[in-house]
Amino acid sequence: MTPGYKPHPIDKIWTARGSRSVNPGYVLVNNKDYPSIADDYVRSFKLLRTLPVDVIDPAGFKAYVDSKEKAFNAELAAQKAKQ
Repeated sequence: MTPGYKPHPIDKIWTARGSRSVNPGYVLVNNKDYPSIADDYVRSFKLLRTLPVDVIDPAGFKAYVDSKEKAFNAELAAQKAKQ
């Protein structure tokens, strides 16, 4: 890891490739160590949708982002329901 690097949810989206949801154990609601994690995920999805895709299949990239955003929203809703 690069010195001074601060993890960001976009990293979790890419490292979770192949999974169907947010990485297990991630606290999205009332996270005392990372209070803005859910908001950062939302910003990450918005950013991903604005990036030009010229290396991989653009439709495949969009489908991948869509599936990760759907999984994130489901996990966020489930965690909010437990509060």
